[in-house]
Amino acid sequence: MRSFLAIEPDSLEPIAPLVSYLGGFPFLRVPKGENIHMTLIFFEDITEKKAVQVCEALSTMRFQGFSCDFDRLTCFPSGKKCRVVVLECTSPEAHEIYRKITGNVVKDPSDRNFRAHLTVARTKAPIPPESYNAMMEYRFQSRIRFNRLTLFRSNLTSKGPVYDRICSYQLM
Repeated sequence: MRSFLAIEPDSLEPIAPLVSYLGGFPFLRVPKGENIHMTLIFFEDITEKKAVQVCEALSTMRFQGFSCDFDRLTCFPSGKKCRVVVLECTSPEAHEIYRKITGNVVKDPSDRNFRAHLTVARTKAPIPPESYNAMMEYRFQSRIRFNRLTLFRSNLTSKGPVYDRICSYQLM
C-alpha cells in the first residue's frame, strides 16, 4: 500500500492567509486543510504486515510535541522547474523525530536528505517567472504547533489524494 509517516499540526490558522494567497494563482493546486502535514517518510509501497510492525514500534516510542517557525516559501525542485511549493521548518525537533524513527523503526526508502516542510501547493506546469517571483517575495511569519505522529495510507483519486489514518500517536 502507498503510505507515509507524518507529523500533524494542531491548527493551520497561522498559515491561512498564505494558503488563500496561493489559491489565487490559477496554475497551483492548494491541498485541502486536512491534507497539510509534515511528511517524515514516504513509502512507495509497504505491506499491511509492515504497516502493523511500524505502528507497533511507534507505539513504544515517546516524542515531544513542538512548535515550528515558518518564514519563507521555497520549491522542489528549485527555480523554474518548481513543482511543489513548501514552507520549510526552521526548528530542529522534526529532524530529531526523523532521526529516532529512521534509527530505530524503519529506514527511509527515498535515500534523500530529510528537510522538514509543509507542502502548501503543487503544479504540473512550469510557473511563469513573474508569478514565481511574486510567490517567493510573499513574506510572513508563523509558528505552528505539531501534536500528532501518524502513519497514513494514501489513495490517489481523480479528485486528488485521500488520506486514511492507519495509526496515530499523540506527541507529549
